[in-house]
Amino acid sequence: MRAFRSEGELAEWLNSHGHRRGAVATPQTVYELGRDWYADRLDVAYRPATAVQAEAIFARHGLTGGFWSLTG
Repeated sequence: MRAFRSEGELAEWLNSHGHRRGAVATPQTVYELGRDWYADRLDVAYRPATAVQAEAIFARHGLTGGFWSLTG
């Protein structure tokens, strides 16, 4: 994961390093995803999310598309 201050900075980095644009999320989205993703990790009954459940968590935060697909 890399952090950029603006779309322009991201574009400049991509051009200078020869990479294609991948998934992009705001710091707020990353925070909210992490909050939900790890919310129950300390519960005794914790079970990892299935691929379908994980995709639903991603989708709740607007993270959809091929990069976020775990089930094909």
